[in-house]
Amino acid sequence: MPYQPFRVTVHSRDQADLIHIASGAHRAMEEGMDRMPKNLALPDGTIAPVACRLGCHHCCTQQVSLTLGEIALVAGHLAAQDDETRRRLAAAIRAALPRAAGRTLSQRKLDRMPCPLLGGDGACGLYAARPLACRAYLSADLDACRADAEAPDAGVAVPQPVAAKRGQIQLMLQLLQREAAAGFQGGEFELIQALNLVLDDDTAFTRARQGQDAFAAARVRA
Repeated sequence: MPYQPFRVTVHSRDQADLIHIASGAHRAMEEGMDRMPKNLALPDGTIAPVACRLGCHHCCTQQVSLTLGEIALVAGHLAAQDDETRRRLAAAIRAALPRAAGRTLSQRKLDRMPCPLLGGDGACGLYAARPLACRAYLSADLDACRADAEAPDAGVAVPQPVAAKRGQIQLMLQLLQREAAAGFQGGEFELIQALNLVLDDDTAFTRARQGQDAFAAARVRA
């Protein structure tokens, strides 16, 4: 397997530690990607190159699940943006909430709402902090991605490399385990609802550190 277990040291159980844990998982994912061959094995046994390109964002219309540490990482990158970018992204995140709140994974897949972090060029506005779910979503067929986005109920199969998906699952489990071991009330959360909680409540991470389920409203719905 190209993905190796990541190790991090937790000191004070604060937001910085959450970011440290998530960053460790993301580094492991990127290192694993670097070790994978350019042409990847697909589920049907064929070999094909990755078709993803800068600005291609057909997949950025699906629900993104992430952990508490990944929320902290994205929120930290959002806070570090210049004033204009931060206000623009925050406004887009808030505007997306009514369409995301209370929806199940299957409902969101059919809805295909563009991610509020996307820029006008189709690129992610917080690309360096993107969650494991985004990092692992690779495709070998741009036409299939486009067709799936345009007709999400048609059952179009998007060919994705087996190794990337396995790596995401492996590292996601490790990330959840490390967050729990550090004493955080974690789990899997939906990106848009989680970021709205952060924007509206600057005590959310403190309460999560205290064992409260501060992000309960953003938990992923089956």
